[in-house]
Amino acid sequence: MRLLFLIGTFLEYLFRGRHGSVVAWRSALSPFSFRVPQGEERSFGRVWTWMRRTVGLVLRTWPPPPKPVLTQLAVDWSAKEAGSRTSYLEDRTHIPSGFLALEDLVPTGFLQRVALMLQVLLLYMLLLPLLIFSGRRRASIGLIPFDFVRLCLMDDLLKGAPVKGLTWFCAYEKGSALYAWYFISERGLTMTVVPSPNPIRNFYTHVVASTFVLTIPFQEDEYNVLRAGWEVKNTLHWPMYGTEGFVHVGGRTTANGVIGFLSSGNWLRRQIGKNQISDLFFQAEEEAMRWCLSFQTAHPEFTMQVLLHPVEKNKPERLELCLGYYKELGFTRDAIVTDVVTREHPELLDVAVSLYSSATFERMHGGYKGLFAQPGMPGDYFMSGDITNIIARDETSFHAMLLDAMQRSAEDFFRHHGLQAYRWEHYAAMERKR
Repeated sequence: MRLLFLIGTFLEYLFRGRHGSVVAWRSALSPFSFRVPQGEERSFGRVWTWMRRTVGLVLRTWPPPPKPVLTQLAVDWSAKEAGSRTSYLEDRTHIPSGFLALEDLVPTGFLQRVALMLQVLLLYMLLLPLLIFSGRRRASIGLIPFDFVRLCLMDDLLKGAPVKGLTWFCAYEKGSALYAWYFISERGLTMTVVPSPNPIRNFYTHVVASTFVLTIPFQEDEYNVLRAGWEVKNTLHWPMYGTEGFVHVGGRTTANGVIGFLSSGNWLRRQIGKNQISDLFFQAEEEAMRWCLSFQTAHPEFTMQVLLHPVEKNKPERLELCLGYYKELGFTRDAIVTDVVTREHPELLDVAVSLYSSATFERMHGGYKGLFAQPGMPGDYFMSGDITNIIARDETSFHAMLLDAMQRSAEDFFRHHGLQAYRWEHYAAMERKR
């Protein structure tokens, strides 16, 4: 049945049938995936890698997760997110929530493995023309069998369970729309998609959902632009997930005169061959850090620091690379902060600067100041709205914006730029009205 669903919806995509099928396959056939490093989109080797992983998924033998017993499930990649995702969902819906980790899905027995393997072989035969002639989409099309197996495992787990609704916290991958369309159209479940506080146009060009949650104010402007290409019934406004942590650390007195640049770690990902974004981001971030250093030269009364991304310090050898990289850019060793988790100690910075970082929005949610420095970045990266008041695209305006931010209190900063809607009090007021 699942393979017939895949074939049937693909035909609907080709002949412009049901809109949900069209959107789902536009997503599945799109070239971008976090699972395909930049530059390997045409790689037959990457197709082979995911073929081996698909077979490996079919042959897994460890115990499957237990059958869900609740009507509502939070879905994410890893079980380590279970506590935060379920508590967040229960706070929003006031309904007890179970959790499903996609990485834990495994076949339940020999017969299921045989059936899946036969379907996978048939699917590869059907996809063969696309894999041969699809060019830059080749590697991402090679992900479809893996996503198909995971869909089958998830469907088998949910059979006979009382689940009525799924809330998906990791729907940015290209196969997610097919999952959503299957469970909505074939199983009658509701599908709620909860994105991170990022520009949704980057990873949610094609969306299938019963409900799409807007977790940051500027996403509403994006949604109004993108919605014609989506299959979504309605939207909700929820705060970004993990908000209980941001509120807990809110209201602290910040370190006077300390500016922190929040690294994305993109330069390191590129160096170790795990970069999935344009070099434009890498070049812009280096230029933004030079702006910060030139600001400190012009204003020695302030302290400039660079806070490492977790990927830059999760291994000793990576940390050594980072120390050398940032020193070469011009930061002293004392300015490179390696032992602080930004979300746990936002008060250590008066103003945070980043090219783009969800950590900046986390800080703003807790009432702390933040700015974006985006040299050479597209002017519509955040679409529109008041958030553009704190985005600098040239060095002169960045220096003026940063100096102004350093001289304002947090309350005055948010009021002056019209950003009150980004603070937790705004969401708390909205939830009290619900």
